[in-house]
Amino acid sequence: MTRQPLIYVAILTLLCCGWIVSSRPAVSSGSTVYIALGDSIAAGIGSSLPRERGYSALIRDLISRESGRIVTLENLATPGETVTSFRDDGQLSRFHDLVDRLNRGNTPISAITVSLGGNDMLHVSGRGSTDRQAALDGFTSAYPAVLSDIRSAVGNDIPIIVTNSYDLSSGDSSIVESDAWWIARFNDVIAAGAAASSARVADVSSEFAGHISDYTLAPWDVHPTNAGHQAIAAAVWRALAIDTIAPVVTVTPTLISARRMPTLRFTANDNTGIDDIEIRSSGGTIHGPFQTSTDTWVALVDLGDVTGIVTVTIKASDLAGNTVSRDVTITPPAGTP
Repeated sequence: MTRQPLIYVAILTLLCCGWIVSSRPAVSSGSTVYIALGDSIAAGIGSSLPRERGYSALIRDLISRESGRIVTLENLATPGETVTSFRDDGQLSRFHDLVDRLNRGNTPISAITVSLGGNDMLHVSGRGSTDRQAALDGFTSAYPAVLSDIRSAVGNDIPIIVTNSYDLSSGDSSIVESDAWWIARFNDVIAAGAAASSARVADVSSEFAGHISDYTLAPWDVHPTNAGHQAIAAAVWRALAIDTIAPVVTVTPTLISARRMPTLRFTANDNTGIDDIEIRSSGGTIHGPFQTSTDTWVALVDLGDVTGIVTVTIKASDLAGNTVSRDVTITPPAGTP
């Protein structure tokens, strides 16, 4: 009997276990609803607090901050779900019931996310090409139909975001019939199914490439860490394309320094939060930036032996990928350094 690698045994066991995490507060007439569908990753498994740190909860918070409204998360995701069990074992039916209830109450749906496919692959991991191809064929038949059903239930105006699958092996997808190659084939089906139903793909596969040790609990567990759920949320948020406004950076544009290492202070604000601050200089060395409060940063500019005016560029990015840059000119103190 062929012995499957430990990682696949762990993956199959953990994704198919009976853990069910639900975040389903009562729907308010003054709120919008975000619906999360899929498997254990959508349910938040792997994060330390699934109801708060799973990617679905993070997306709920982002939509709320962006819209300024109360957003209710209806998380129907079921650990161990395959595309077939999603269709046949109740989750799709519960989704239809929920949509009917929301429609009767005139409660708007802000977004829907769908995470499926991981278990379909894991059920045949370590098996031969015949079994894997059969699983791929079944997924190719069922997945687009499921997305079409979801789209038909909510109409064309509600954004649907699907996630693709990451590669725990960090392999080369160009090597035919490698694990990475099979994952890429399933991801091709996800992309095609999304396009056919006017859904968008959150490219989790690219987001996790090179970060498997940081973003997952591998080799003992397939699920994302807190950092992994944050990365999935970032990919979903970019795909949603709701947030189109760049951060605001406020800084004094000119500085005449009396020291060779002046302190540069600035603020950066964004309604969904600052994701990254990058500082570059035309001369000298930058130390920092260091965050001193929610929206305030400082950096030290070591001018060394620079004699001419130095331009420092501050670049701020939010989670949606919107960026803004501001330049500061620094005049070093007079005289020989």
